[in-house]
Amino acid sequence: MIKHFKKVQSPLNSLGKYPTLEDQTLRFESAGWKTAFARSLWDLWSDDSFLSPQSRISLDEVEPFDEWEEFALFSSHYSLLYAENSGSFTTEPGMRPFLPSLPLDANISVLDSSTPISLKFKEASQYLGLRRFGSAFSLGEDAIAFHGGMGPDTRLDSSEIVTQGSARLEQVAKVPAPGKARMCHTISMVGNGKHLLVGGRASPDAAFADCWLLSSGSWHPVQPLPTPRYRHCAVSVREINVLIFGGKDSAGNPLKESLLWDEEEGWKHLQMAGTQPQARFGASMGALSTTSGILFGGMTGSGTILNDLWEWQLDAKQACISFRDRSDDLSTIPGAAECYARFGATLVQHWGATLVIGGVSSNSLLRKEHEIMAIDTTTFRPKLLPRSESIPRPLLVGCAIHTDGSETLIFGGGAVCYAFGMYWNRGIWVLGESDDSKHSWKFQDIHANSKGLGAGGKPQSENSAPSEKAPLSLP
Repeated sequence: MIKHFKKVQSPLNSLGKYPTLEDQTLRFESAGWKTAFARSLWDLWSDDSFLSPQSRISLDEVEPFDEWEEFALFSSHYSLLYAENSGSFTTEPGMRPFLPSLPLDANISVLDSSTPISLKFKEASQYLGLRRFGSAFSLGEDAIAFHGGMGPDTRLDSSEIVTQGSARLEQVAKVPAPGKARMCHTISMVGNGKHLLVGGRASPDAAFADCWLLSSGSWHPVQPLPTPRYRHCAVSVREINVLIFGGKDSAGNPLKESLLWDEEEGWKHLQMAGTQPQARFGASMGALSTTSGILFGGMTGSGTILNDLWEWQLDAKQACISFRDRSDDLSTIPGAAECYARFGATLVQHWGATLVIGGVSSNSLLRKEHEIMAIDTTTFRPKLLPRSESIPRPLLVGCAIHTDGSETLIFGGGAVCYAFGMYWNRGIWVLGESDDSKHSWKFQDIHANSKGLGAGGKPQSENSAPSEKAPLSLP
């Protein structure tokens, strides 16, 4: 953005001197204004006294919208400042002093050194890894695929491949992809090398209901969802099932139902016991055991990010899921509620720690030290993960994030800055043991043959017929 304004010979000269909302406020106060305060446009967007929920919802009627992370990033870089010199100051509706972004409090501790985590980076070729909002899954011990998503020009039905060691995937490029080009879908492991692809979308008003199972080296269509959806949560449970919650349908409505998939019986609607979470999409959901876990964040139908926290417990035999609201627990930990108020974040289990990675937050930009956090699953107290200043900072939006429990890979992802151009993450980041100085993961450059699972080539048409059984050569 800054480069753009310099290029058009309209540099933002004040940014270097007044880079923050606090700096802008002090700028006016030091000039003699009796009262001054500033708020970002993203903060104002979420304030019902400034913009009503009905007004936010009505914008979807003009054009279906799903670029929420990019909107949050863009509008967080603009502010509205209010200053006055008249007598006593009265706060107008929608105007209040700025709020500092996600306060660092003494109660938010640093992750202890018994959890061996460090972030390592390897740069990639300029045309590899250019996709966002796909879904990552394992192709074996030493290979990860990032399927679908949005590429530089269009939605994709191919996959990006990263490998380490001696993994060789020359035949992968010849594999037709399951179904249509899509983004904002999920792919979850269901045991014995099988993976279930669920939903996703073309445009924001064209959600998909189709589901595909990768089994014995082939993709097979399975029972579709009862309601098409995208940006839903999906969690592998009991090693043989996939639990999904929420999401968004083609009409733009957030969903609150929970569904359980079984290979023999297909999808089951789960009865919801106890207090039920609000309908949402883009939430974070993870398992802490084979039948229990947590849910937090996500977005309402009116375009605001939730800051609640829930525990869930699955009873597969009774086709029931119960939720327990733990949001009040966060009120006793300064700064904790803001840490959970995220949209598009990923929850992973790494070396016994529960990590929250990326996404965007309510009201303000995520600071670097909050982008990757650990959660104490007993007290729900967040913990910071120290990061080296020498490692390039990834934009943790739309990334492939995949873990085997001891290593967590981050690659792909990026964002459009509207008129200012596109930013892509160009490389692979690995959360691994702290005594390693580098990692051996690399992109498979199968650009020349990439009609199916390959990287960077021309995608198949979104209207092409899916292959019901396509051979897949696994490493």
